[in-house]
Amino acid sequence: MTEQGISDLVRTWIDRLGLDHWEIKVPFGQELEKYWSDNDNPNAHASVERSKVYDSAKIYFNPRDYASWTEEDATIHVVHELIHVLFRDVEWTVDQIVGQVPRDAEDFMGETFQHHLEGCIDRLARRFVNLARVEDERI
Repeated sequence: MTEQGISDLVRTWIDRLGLDHWEIKVPFGQELEKYWSDNDNPNAHASVERSKVYDSAKIYFNPRDYASWTEEDATIHVVHELIHVLFRDVEWTVDQIVGQVPRDAEDFMGETFQHHLEGCIDRLARRFVNLARVEDERI
């Protein structure tokens, strides 16, 4: 998948998911390379950083990964990251537990929540992409 292809998919799905009031950027080039050189999860397909205060986000697609994606793979990864944008406030609420409970409980809750959240978002992304394909075929 090309950078332009990813950017086009992001624009399409921002509208489909009702995120048009958000400012969502997709950096490429040096900013993208720097982000992934500092990233603690270099095997991820993508990552999103969201502002806690403003409706703005940046989605970083793994530059060692996206060139080999099919259009369906790219679409699922784009939708997955955009759903993380939608879930910002839910994730922020769970983050408020930090420092409020014993450390071992906090670790367990965080890991469990993150595991289930990722699974849920992955299933939603795949389902949304499948539903959009069906809808596109009807048009």
